[in-house]
Amino acid sequence: AGIGAKLGGFKWAQSLRTGIGMIPRGEVALIISSMALTRGIFTQTEFSTTVLLVVISAVITPPLLKIAFKEKGGTA
Repeated sequence: AGIGAKLGGFKWAQSLRTGIGMIPRGEVALIISSMALTRGIFTQTEFSTTVLLVVISAVITPPLLKIAFKEKGGTA
């Protein structure tokens, strides 16, 4: 999303913020992984890895956004 924003004419800082803001969009990954698990395409390990990555990305996104929106010499 950040690259798309940059290609769309946004400045680097705005593109970075857009990219970071899109990190926790894991609900689609969870749905697809769940379907793959029930159809035997994914193993339990692959499904668990997907869930773990979605949770981690949801946890790290708020602090990253706070840093990305922090102004020089100020607070978020």
